[in-house]
Amino acid sequence: MSNVSGIEVVPLDWCVNAMNRAFERAREIGWNDPIGAYASVAETLFWIDVVDEQLRCKYQSHYDATLDKQTEDVAGMLNGLLFARNRITHEVDQVGYILATAMGLHGFAANWTWQSLPPRPGDRQAHRYRDYEAVIAGHDVIATLLATTVFLGQVHHRIWQDHGRTESVAESAEEQGSGEP
Repeated sequence: MSNVSGIEVVPLDWCVNAMNRAFERAREIGWNDPIGAYASVAETLFWIDVVDEQLRCKYQSHYDATLDKQTEDVAGMLNGLLFARNRITHEVDQVGYILATAMGLHGFAANWTWQSLPPRPGDRQAHRYRDYEAVIAGHDVIATLLATTVFLGQVHHRIWQDHGRTESVAESAEEQGSGEP
């Protein structure tokens, strides 16, 4: 594991890369592949949550500084996406959280939209539910995932900048001869 000034960075770098790869798979799904869409969106939500939690817990100052520069309600998006992730992974009863609309008569391209989700009685995540309904439901899936992955990538980049490093861990590992990030 690589460290920069005592900060563990390899697992975070791997998680950011996994998040970006999952997001790219979600971007490529057409209306004819709802199983692929649900799987790739759920995976992207998982990685967004993992990266967000690591950044908030370990790099709060970098996180807050980047959040202050956002023009969109990224904090609300992240809360809303965490609500969705919790509903579809911990409470498997919610599978209708996105809906595809074909972009044209020919081809399989689709616009995926977040669907409204009912609150759970006595839900201890009421604040996340409110953010989901206000900032996520009815909005484009790819646009919200893009906004949050870009934000998390910006926080990650800020960490590297503050520690005097601009190359990725993968490049560093290759230079050291390991061949694997």
